[in-house]
Amino acid sequence: MNYYKTKPGEFGKTWAILNENNEPVSCDWRQARKWRKTGGEQRSLIKFNRIGLQEIETRFVGESLALDGPHLFWRVSLRIPIDRRKHPIEQWAIKKQVKESSPFIKEGIHSFATLQEALAFHEEVRKLCSQQMRLSRTKPEKAQILLAELSHWCAQKWGRQAYVAREVGTTAQTVNDWLSGRKKMTGEQALRVQELLQKEKRRGKSKVLL
Repeated sequence: MNYYKTKPGEFGKTWAILNENNEPVSCDWRQARKWRKTGGEQRSLIKFNRIGLQEIETRFVGESLALDGPHLFWRVSLRIPIDRRKHPIEQWAIKKQVKESSPFIKEGIHSFATLQEALAFHEEVRKLCSQQMRLSRTKPEKAQILLAELSHWCAQKWGRQAYVAREVGTTAQTVNDWLSGRKKMTGEQALRVQELLQKEKRRGKSKVLL
């Protein structure tokens, strides 16, 4: 199949649209743009699933950076949408938990040369997401939210990890291990970290009032 006619300023890009059988048909960039505006954009979405907090989508993109192929016109994307109703720290903790509980599923875009390959991968990801959702909770644990708050607070000023270590009664390396996920806090350490962050929040508010 011959794809051709690169848009000016986009050297090496090739274009295609879908026919009635969902098969790519070569065209130039003007035809591709017209097709998308007249219903092609809706037809480009082939399959969509929402599993818990994750969304899986298979779509025909109709453009390729390859001149002679293979043309990866089919894309499967896996993403965790941002919930703007939640605090950014809680949202970060949710995404971190989902990624850690499904280490074999990489959030992002995966491209394929054929629709059959894309749909097969889509189904594989759907099954893995369904399995992960059954084995884990959708809400982050309190310890994960606390860790996210600690990470955010430490990142605001150099030396805070050492300060936390002194106040909690541990080493700076241990605090670093908490933030990197290599170690988990004990119950006693979590309580001390929580008290420390609450104290620092009150101190920050008092400074603003002064």
